[in-house]
Formats: sequence, C-alpha cells, structure tokens
Amino acid sequence: MQTSSDIARDGATGRNASLVGAPEPALAAWIRDARRSVLRQMVELVARPGVVSMAGGLPAPELFPRAELASAYERVLGREVKALQYLPPFMPLKEQIQDLMRARGVVCDLDQIVLTTGAQQALDVLARLLVDRGTTVIAEAQAYTGIHQVVAPRGARIRTVGADLDHGIDPEAVEARLGEGDARMIYTVPEGHNPLGVTLAPERRRRLVEVAARHGVPIVEDDPYGFLAYDGAAQPALAAADEVSEGGGVVYVGSFSKILGPALRLGWMVLPKPLVARASIIKEGMDLECSSLTQRVVSELLADREFFASHLRRLRDTYRERRDAVLGELRQVALEGASWSRPSSGMFVYLRFAPDAVPEGFETRSLLQRALDEEQLAFIPGSAFDCVPGAGGDLGLRLSFSLLEPEALRDAVRRLARSVASHRQALSVADG
Repeated sequence: MQTSSDIARDGATGRNASLVGAPEPALAAWIRDARRSVLRQMVELVARPGVVSMAGGLPAPELFPRAELASAYERVLGREVKALQYLPPFMPLKEQIQDLMRARGVVCDLDQIVLTTGAQQALDVLARLLVDRGTTVIAEAQAYTGIHQVVAPRGARIRTVGADLDHGIDPEAVEARLGEGDARMIYTVPEGHNPLGVTLAPERRRRLVEVAARHGVPIVEDDPYGFLAYDGAAQPALAAADEVSEGGGVVYVGSFSKILGPALRLGWMVLPKPLVARASIIKEGMDLECSSLTQRVVSELLADREFFASHLRRLRDTYRERRDAVLGELRQVALEGASWSRPSSGMFVYLRFAPDAVPEGFETRSLLQRALDEEQLAFIPGSAFDCVPGAGGDLGLRLSFSLLEPEALRDAVRRLARSVASHRQALSVADG
C-alpha cells in the first residue's frame, strides 16, 4: 500500500504504479524549471510543534469577523439564490470599493475597478498584460515573493534597486534602471512593505511617480496594508499623486485578505482606462469572474459602515500594540550591528546586520537553523525575498508580529537576541 509520502514522491517524479514506463506528457517550457516560492517552503519548514513563529505574514485569526461573515452569508443565501450563479461583477461592491479608494486619496470611475480573485491574481493579470519575454520589471532587492512567481513565467527579468529601512525605495535608483531600457513595470508595496516593513516617504512618493511618468513605465502599487496605518492616517496612495482617471501610469492593487480574511480571495485593481478592457479579457480567461457569493457577502459587511469602521479600529489597535511590543524589546536587547525598520503600517519588522559588524560567515539562513535548534524560534531570512541571487538578503531577516500576543512577541525577541549571540560566538570560535 502506498503511503502519503509515496504518493507525494511519485507525484513529484511523474511515476504512478499503473503507469510505470509511460512517457511523461510534454510540458510548457516555462514550467520545466519553475520552483515553488522559497518563502512558502520555509513557512512549511518552521511550522513544527513547539516553535514560536514570527515567520508567516498572516492576519490574526482571532480578528476575523466570523460572526458577521456567518450572518452575511445567511442573509445573502436566504434572499438571493442567484448568488450561487455565474454573474457579472456586483455593482454595489464596486461602488463601495470606489469609496474605499477615496479614503486612499484616489478618485476613479466604476469602470476602472476590476475585481480579482485576490491580489495575487491581480499581479498575474498585470504581468500578462505588461510583460514580455526579455523585458524587465523593476523592484526592490528584497520584495514580496508573489511578484517573482508571476514574472518568471513571462520570461522577464527583475532588475533590483535599493530601499532603506527609513524611507523606502530609492527613486533615483529607479530612474537609473529605467535608463537601461526594456522596463515594463515598476513594482512596489509603499505601505508597510513586505518584507521591509517601511512606508515610502512622501517626497519619495512624488518623485517615484514623476520618474515613472517621464519614462512612460507604469507603477504597480500593491497595497494590502493601506488600511492598517498605526500612527495616524496613512499616506495617500501613489495613485492619488497620479492622474489615474485620465490614463495615468499607476495601477493600484487592493485586497480584502488582510482586513477581512484571506480565504475570501477577493481583491481589485484600479486601472488607467486604456488598460481596462484588455485586463478584463485576461481575467476572464483565468476564472471567468470572481465568486458572486463572496462579492455579495463582502458588500454586506461594507454596507454596515459602523461595523466596518469599528473592525478596522480593532485591527489597527491590536497590531499597533503588537508592533510596539517588538520595537520596544528590540531597543532593550543587545543586537550589535543591527538596524531595523519601524513600521507605521503592515505586519513586519525587518532587521539588517551591517557586514562589518558580524563575524565572517554570518548569514541569516544558518542563524535560522540555530534559532530553531536552540530557541525553538522561527523567522524568515531575508534571502528568501531576494529578487535575484546575491541581492543582499543574507544579512537580513523578517519578523512578523501579527500572530502573537505582546508578551509572546517580547519573549520571541529575547530568543532572537540569544540566538544571535550564540551564532556570533560559534562563528568566532570556528574562525579562531
């Protein structure tokens, strides 16, 4: 009898007990060398019993509006059997998204809003729309791994630019890359960057939009954390600085995953008008349309303005407290040679070690192994987010603060400090 391990192994190698010797089907060229996201593999690696995990960038499940969602499903299904049917986009939801965009400083028409099955599908649509084989996408040296997964099948390259932990992506570096030619897209997460945890400074926002417009290359603004600002109002979206309603160069990508729940798989794009029809064709070719039921359920929640405002306040208050616990403990422990971001939104703190402040051979993948072995602590090494090999993530690491209570987070930072000290000592002894 095959075990689950046998099935997984046979599936990975193309073998089947009843088809031994059968030829493998021809595969598309792009998938032959495709690999799973390193981040996904690492999250699975560290998800073992007893581990204190600051690895996964997941919203806190205790904050999901379960009762409200259950009630909304019941109401929708009780009055609309057609909610289970193939249907065009639900216009009341698009009107509510239009209101959400106004809160982000963006004025757009309803026909510019294209609903997607999560923000990841939006990125895939945009890669198919904008990127050709041999062209380039510009992104920070460490970026959300989902952009790698949609760019690679298109046969495009990612060219990296610097981003500091206080101000974000460097517009001058972006302009230099644009001068190299072949760029089709600039990708960034301006609010609570994943993995860097930085929010793009106002002056850099304006400059980035100017640079992109001058070169005629669109910015893809991935904004999953734009409604999770912890220190007052969020910065206006990049699209707010752009004449998006007149066919400008910023494409906004939004999502309900972090503010309502990832399993809803519902996001949206705000597109310049010349791109709407073609993007819609690509979206339809993927899955026809987003779930009619989910659209109506989300619309029910957004229609209760008092609930939604209260829910967002609860998210912000909870994540702010957790962020503060991490930042406060980092100030207390001794992490020689390390600097870190101070996020004003999002779910991540990113640490970088200065190359001249660590022993030879110090890198955060081996630090992770030591933290797991000695402290039962998990985080994600920065190299998991490197857009190209050797992009500098080997001296960085991402800490997620979304899932743990404040005292558990303080304990986790202390475990990290002990792991770093132990790693330093072991490398120094080996070098000696």
